[in-house]
Amino acid sequence: MRDKINLTKLGDGVFYKYIYPVYPKEFLFGIDYETYATIVSEEFILNERQWDDILIEWEIKEAILRA
Repeated sequence: MRDKINLTKLGDGVFYKYIYPVYPKEFLFGIDYETYATIVSEEFILNERQWDDILIEWEIKEAILRA
């Protein structure tokens, strides 16, 4: 089993610098946030603010798709 990558000490921008490049297809075509969060949490350790940022990006994506 691989060690998770700890990004908790990093500031803002973790989503587009680290997570999105690894999982773009899962983000763009993912059906629900919970599944995406599970995939991300298998590879990365994030703090609460970073999870909030990812959720915001997910909600923006969903709003665009609904428009």
